[in-house]
Formats: sequence, structure tokens, C-alpha cells
Amino acid sequence: MVNLIEQKDQSGVIRGSAPAVLLVPPALWKHAREITDSALIADSGNNNINVYRSALGITVWTSHWLGAAAGGSDTAWFLLARRHGFTRLIRQGLETALVDWRYSNNLTYRYQANFREAYFCADYAGSYGSDGSTQS
Repeated sequence: MVNLIEQKDQSGVIRGSAPAVLLVPPALWKHAREITDSALIADSGNNNINVYRSALGITVWTSHWLGAAAGGSDTAWFLLARRHGFTRLIRQGLETALVDWRYSNNLTYRYQANFREAYFCADYAGSYGSDGSTQS
């Protein structure tokens, strides 16, 4: 969290980004939920208060594309700020069409829809990640 808060943008200005999303592979999902939702620190006999509790507003997201089964890593994680540089570009909005039954070979209507989008990162400021090999 400290590295994300003290992160500088491309012009060298400290952004002061507050973390909003912890993005983890499926193997780390349970551990990430314990970190963000437990009132006390998990697996500790000290009953210390968990300062990373979801009261800070950190949401845990997971994706099967991040895990080792998809060629990723089961130990890597990413922390994203509320205003990060990842953008979803809608190349073509949702278009729908209904094909009349007269144009089918089994006398049924066919409903179809399509869209096109792309993802890109204009600036990596506002995102921080680790391959899981270190504690930071």
C-alpha cells in the first residue's frame, strides 16, 4: 500500500493513490478475503486488529486468467487504485438483430448480438503488483 500511495506518475508527481482493488489469482482468493474482511489478523494468536479490513474499501477481485493453469502465476497479485490507467475501449457498442423464422431451415427465430472492445494501459501509475516472491 505504501508503494502505491507514494507512486509517481510519468511527470514525477506523487499521486497519493488510495488502494481500491486487490486483484489475485484463484489460488490466493481465500487468503485475500481473509486479509480484507477479517476483524482480526488470521492465523495469529495475538488477536491483533486487522488494519487491512474492508473498512478501507478494498475489494477483492479474481480472474482465472491470472492463475498458473492459464499460464500465469498462483503467487502474483496486483493492487489497483481508484483512478488507475487501465482503460476499456469500446470499439463497437452492443448491436442486436432478430432473424425472421422465414430465413431459417427449422422455422425458428434467431436472436443474435455482437460487440467489440479492447483493453489498454495509458499509464501504469495507479497500479502496483508483485510476482509473490517478496513481501512487498
